[in-house]
Amino acid sequence: MLRRRRFLLVVSGIVVLIGVAVGTWWLTNPSAEMVGRVVDIDGEPIPGVTVTFSGGGSAATGLDGRFVIASRVRGGWVTATRRGYLSRTRAAQAGDETLIRLLVDDGQTVRLLFGGDVMFGRRFYDQNDDGDRSDGLLRPGASTDEHLRLLDGVAPMLADADLSIVNLETPLIADPWVDPRGPRPDRFHPTKEFVFGSAPEAAVALREAGVDIVGLGNNHLYDALDAGVASTRQALLDAGYAASDFAGAGMNVDEAWRPAIREVRGQRIAVVACTTITGVEHPLTYVAGASKAGAAACEDAAITAAIQAARADADLVVAMIHGGFEYVREPSDSITHLSRLAREAGAGLVIDGHPHVVGGLPAGPGGLTAWTMGNLLFDQTVWPTFASYVLRVDVRAGEVIDAYVEPIMLRGYRPVGIVGSDADWVARVGQSLSDGPWVVDDGALMLAPAPASATVAVPEAPTTDARPILNLDGACVDSPPERALVGLDETWTGSFEDDTADEVEGGGELWNLVDPNPDRELLADAAATGRLGVRLKRAGGDSQEIILTPLHRLLVRAGDPISVLLAARGTRGADATQQMSWYNDTIGTSQQQTIVDLPVTDEWQTFRVDLQVPENGVAAEPYLRLAPTRGTAVSMDVDDVRVIVWQPPTARPACGYVRLEGASFAPTRAFRQSLPGFDAAAEPAWVEAIALEAQDAPALPPGPANGGWGNSE
Repeated sequence: MLRRRRFLLVVSGIVVLIGVAVGTWWLTNPSAEMVGRVVDIDGEPIPGVTVTFSGGGSAATGLDGRFVIASRVRGGWVTATRRGYLSRTRAAQAGDETLIRLLVDDGQTVRLLFGGDVMFGRRFYDQNDDGDRSDGLLRPGASTDEHLRLLDGVAPMLADADLSIVNLETPLIADPWVDPRGPRPDRFHPTKEFVFGSAPEAAVALREAGVDIVGLGNNHLYDALDAGVASTRQALLDAGYAASDFAGAGMNVDEAWRPAIREVRGQRIAVVACTTITGVEHPLTYVAGASKAGAAACEDAAITAAIQAARADADLVVAMIHGGFEYVREPSDSITHLSRLAREAGAGLVIDGHPHVVGGLPAGPGGLTAWTMGNLLFDQTVWPTFASYVLRVDVRAGEVIDAYVEPIMLRGYRPVGIVGSDADWVARVGQSLSDGPWVVDDGALMLAPAPASATVAVPEAPTTDARPILNLDGACVDSPPERALVGLDETWTGSFEDDTADEVEGGGELWNLVDPNPDRELLADAAATGRLGVRLKRAGGDSQEIILTPLHRLLVRAGDPISVLLAARGTRGADATQQMSWYNDTIGTSQQQTIVDLPVTDEWQTFRVDLQVPENGVAAEPYLRLAPTRGTAVSMDVDDVRVIVWQPPTARPACGYVRLEGASFAPTRAFRQSLPGFDAAAEPAWVEAIALEAQDAPALPPGPANGGWGNSE
C-alpha cells in the first residue's frame, strides 16, 4: 500500500512538472495565426477547402475562401485539399496572407514534383571542411532519422505529389566521409578532383521524405567506383524502392539506360536519366560500359533510342539530362541540343541539372524543359547555390496542363521554404530566363493561360545622373533602350527581412548575422524600409572594426560592371566604409580591395558605388565596416544592401534593373502580369542615391586554369 502511495505521489509530481512546463511554454510563446485565401484560376474564392499547417492545426475556408489557423509555430507549409481540385502546398509565415490557387482535378491528372541535386556527405559530416567532425550535421554512423531531419524543411512539399523525383548526386556507401587533410582512400575514384559519398541511411530518408523516383545519371554516382554503384542500387532496394524506381546508372550500360517506370491514376510515367560529363579525361570514366558500372552517357543515338523505347510503353517520358556549366543559369550548347533532341524523341518533360543554380523553364505546346533545377540538399559554399526551387508539373494523358515553382533557400546546406521578397526574387529569376506564359503569383512562378497584362508608367529619367538606374520592382520592359544594361541583385537577402517559412525567429539570412554579437544586431528601429535593419556599434575601447558581410562570396566574371546600393545612417563621428574584396578563386584570400568612405549622417541616405570586376576576377564579397573611435560610442544602421551585376540585354524582357549607358532615350512604359485574385502591384522608380567615387581595382594575378569556379564544387 505504501509503495503504491509513493508511486502515485511520484506520478502526480511528474504531471505537475509537465503542466508547469507546458504552461510556461504556452505563456512565453504567444500564438500566431496562419492566414490566407484559396482561389481558383479565375481568382474566385473556393469555400470548404481543408487547409492543414505543417506546424499543427487545420481549418476550412469560408465562403470568401479565407482561412485562419492558430499556431505556436511562426512558419512552415500549408496544404490545401478539396474534392474536385488538385491539392497544393505553399510556404507560409504567420501574419502574412498566403494565396493558394487550386486547379480543377478531373481524377486523371498526375502530380509530378521535381527537386534538384541531393547529396548527404562531405560537409554534412564536417561543416567547414577542416577535418574536425564535431561540428557536423551528421555524426559518424548517423541514423535514418538524422538524415531525414535534413529534409524536414521541404518534406510537406515532397509528400504532396503522386510522384516526387530528385537527382541523387552521390554513391551510397558504408564509409562515406573523406578526410580532406589526408590521402584519398582507395574506395574512391583516384584521379577525380571532387568525390562525394553518403551513407545508405540516406536512401531510407529519401523514401520516408516522400521521394518516389531517384535519378542516378550524373557525374558523381561513380565516385566510389563499381562497388559504389552496386552499393547504391542495393541501398535503394533495401530502403523499399523497386528496381523500376531508379534510373541512370547500373552495373553495365544496358542497366544504366533502363528507365524507371511508375503507373499512377492509369497513366504510365517513365524516367530516363544520363550525364554529359563522362570523365573521358581520366583513366577511369564515370559512365557505364559493356562490363563496367557507371552512369548512362548522354549521346545522341543512345538518348534517342532510350526515350523512343520508353515512349512506346509509357504515356509520358521524363528525360533527366545532367550537364552544362557549373553556376551558370543559361544552358550550354550541348544541353540545348540534347534537350531539344529529347523532346523530339518523345520526352514530354526534360529536367536538367548539374549547374547547382536555378535556371529558366521554357514551355511550349505539350511539354516543358527545366534548364537547371539547382540544389535540394547540398553542401556548397558559393552564394548563387543558396537560391533554389521545387517544380510541380501536372500532366494529363501525357500532356503538361500546368506547372508552378515554389522557391526555397538552402540555409546551412538544408532546404527551407521562403516567402515575401526572397521568394519573389527566386521566382523572377526563373521568369526572366523562361519562355512561355509564366507569371509570378504571390511569390510562386506559375505556368498559366493568358495572364492579365497591365501597362505601368515609368517616371521621367533624371538628367543629373550619368548612368541612372531604374528599379522595375516586379514590372518588366520588353525592349531595353539601346546601350542599356540589365541587372540582377545578387545579394537577394540584403533587405534582412525574416522571409523563411520555419519556426526560427529572425532575419538576415545568409549574412554573418547568424553569429551572436551584441554589436551587430537585427533591429526593427534600424530599418530604412520593411521590418528589420542592421545596427553596427563600436565604442572607444574597442580595438577592432565591426563588419557586416554575406556568409560567402559572390561569383562574377572579369569585366562585369557592378553597382553597390545601400541605405545607411549613423551617429556623429561614425567612421564607416564600404569595401569590395576581389578574388581570382572561390577559395583563399582576396588579392585586391576597393574601399570607399561612407559619409553617413543621422538621416537615412542611399549610397551608390559603381565598380568593374578586375581582370582575372572570379568572385567578390562586399563588406560594410564601422571603425572604433577614441571618444564616445558610435553606431551605424544599414538596410537594403544590393549588389547589382550588369549584363547586356537579351531578347527576353528585363524584369529587375535597367541602367542607361549614354542611351538616347529612357523607357517610358513597362508592363506587369498577374492572375485574377492577386494584384501584383509594381511601381518602377529611378534610384535616388549619392554616388561615391571608386577607383578601378588593378588586374588580379591569374587564378586556377579552370577559371576558379570549378574549385568550389
